[in-house]
Amino acid sequence: MKRLCHPVLNQKGMTMIELLAVIVILGILSAVAVPLMGNLIQEAKDRAFVSNAYSMKEAASLNIRAQLKAMEESGSPVKIYYHQLVNQGFLEPFRDPDTGEMMRSEVDIDDQEKSYVEIRADHGNITYFIFLKGFERQIGTADVPILVDDIKDTSIINTP
Repeated sequence: MKRLCHPVLNQKGMTMIELLAVIVILGILSAVAVPLMGNLIQEAKDRAFVSNAYSMKEAASLNIRAQLKAMEESGSPVKIYYHQLVNQGFLEPFRDPDTGEMMRSEVDIDDQEKSYVEIRADHGNITYFIFLKGFERQIGTADVPILVDDIKDTSIINTP
C-alpha cells in the first residue's frame, strides 16, 4: 500500500526541447517534400496529356482502316475528329488532365477548338499528325498538327 502513495521518481518523457527538435525536423522535411510533389503532379499531368494524344491516334488508326482504300484513291489527307472517334465507339471520352473536365466532343464548337488526327498516305506509307486541344494546353495547332512520332512532354504548349 505504501508503494501506491509515493510518486514514482524515475518517470521518463520527452522534454520541450526534444519536442521542438522533432517539429523543426518535420518542418524541414515538409519544406523539401512539397515542391517535389508539385513537380511530380505536373509531370503526371503532362504524361496524361501526351497519353490522350496517343489514344486518339490509335483510335484514328482503327477508324481509318475502314476508309484507307478511299483515302489512297483520292490522295488527300483525312481528318478524323475527336467527337467522331467517340461517337463511333473507337475511343472512350477522356478527361483533360489539367482541369479534370471531360474533353469537349461537341460537333458545333469552332474548328479551331476541335481536336483531330490527320492521316496522310504517300505511296503506301501512312503518317499520323495530331492536334489535341485541352482547356489550358494543347499539342500542335489547328493549322499545323504535330507528327505523332515527334510528340513528347515538350510538345505541349499553353493555350493562347
